[in-house]
Amino acid sequence: MQHQKRTAIRPHQERFQVRSFDVDTDNRLTPTALTRYLLEAAWQHAKLLGYGYSALGERQRFWVLSRIAVEIRDLPYWEDIVEVETWPGGSQRIFALREYEMRLRDGRVAALGTSAWLVLDSETRRPVRIESLFDPRDFDEFRRALDRPLEKLPILELAAPADSPQDDTKNTNNANDTAPPSGRRTALACPPDPDYRKTVVYSDLDRHDHVNSVAYLKWIIDSYPWQALESAHLDSFELNYLAETGGGEEVELFSTPHDTTGPDTIAPADATAPAGSMSAGDTIIPSGTRVHLVRRRSDHQPICSARLTWR
Repeated sequence: MQHQKRTAIRPHQERFQVRSFDVDTDNRLTPTALTRYLLEAAWQHAKLLGYGYSALGERQRFWVLSRIAVEIRDLPYWEDIVEVETWPGGSQRIFALREYEMRLRDGRVAALGTSAWLVLDSETRRPVRIESLFDPRDFDEFRRALDRPLEKLPILELAAPADSPQDDTKNTNNANDTAPPSGRRTALACPPDPDYRKTVVYSDLDRHDHVNSVAYLKWIIDSYPWQALESAHLDSFELNYLAETGGGEEVELFSTPHDTTGPDTIAPADATAPAGSMSAGDTIIPSGTRVHLVRRRSDHQPICSARLTWR
């Protein structure tokens, strides 16, 4: 296939003002709002480059986010102005990589991120090779925002209750679970009882009638006791999107401490306490890492794995 010489792609900048509905109890930008800003900048850049949502839709194709990793440096406050710079970060197999840098008005870095995207065929729901749609030179490697690769996150395996047989239901073969490998995906054991359950509601859905990528991060953060979150600070988060799920589905969230770098994470003294509550003796997360799994309750299909690091 012959490609005409074209002008090198330049990074794209989008400015955002932090609104009242995008901040937490400390008046600082929430991780979910931060992620929305990054993804909105990505969508706008893709549109300017000629492979946005509408352009791909004309060819019965659409983008899906497969993986994202974000490091938080200095979150902005309500009414602050931030600038998100984004640029293509190269391609790897069937993935288009994209980089992000958010800066405060004075030039300080607020957050850095990287992501991996797939293009799916709207009829088959299978990935399409990037080279069949775009000039490969569009994806020549630029600088990396993060100095580490996107990783395959561990998949939590639930320990069987003492009075129940081991649940061998596993099904992780799907289009989204093919992100660029960085070592083999490992499994971690976690308690059999979920930290959080919910039914997918209308506000969780995107224009494809599937759960929006940011909703998973919100669910995971909401699974922590809210009192603990007032004293904890999120340093970084990574999400792997493994499968789709839609409205009305019941989902369960499981978690376990892993690679802890400080005192143990939020661990209720009363193990039967519901999510969102604390009792005397609970430990508030000052630092450490937790790995999470979101799965459908109906068939136990893993739909999202995540790793959050706190201080």
